[in-house]
Amino acid sequence: MTSAANLQMLFNVDKSADVPTKDNKMTQRHVLPYRERALNLVRARGIARARDFKAAGIPLVYLKRLTDTGELVRLGRGLYQDPDRVGEDVAHNLAEAARAVPNGVVSLASALRYHGLTTQLPHAVWLTIPHKARTPKAIGFPLEIVRATRRCDDSWRRACAGRRRRRPHIRRS
Repeated sequence: MTSAANLQMLFNVDKSADVPTKDNKMTQRHVLPYRERALNLVRARGIARARDFKAAGIPLVYLKRLTDTGELVRLGRGLYQDPDRVGEDVAHNLAEAARAVPNGVVSLASALRYHGLTTQLPHAVWLTIPHKARTPKAIGFPLEIVRATRRCDDSWRRACAGRRRRRPHIRRS
């Protein structure tokens, strides 16, 4: 026996098992590598959180590798962006704040400036968060936090329920 035959018997290699036949239809899966999946996620979202990568099934170690190679930029704790898109939008800080504080709402001077209703340039991004939410940590730019007194959707329901328009009752004689 030759050495190749010995190796084939030793490792039990069957080359014909990988060849598709009429009876054995092999399906090829085109699975993107984690690197490509991570970059596609960042391109689709603009700014992505670490939990977005985790939900997509991408191991978090790839974030470190991609930031080390320069393919991703770490904006802050748990925030990542494509290096080509850093600072391209006027509302970049608003988008970054919205990703960092997912239950917050851009409000006050920041919202007015975004919608072009004021010429005042706010010194910080103003966010309104629920009164029981934790205060976010510093994320690289000034952040002003305003706490809401109650949940916004509850206040809307209460306000709308009490103000239903009714038709005036007309007496006919």
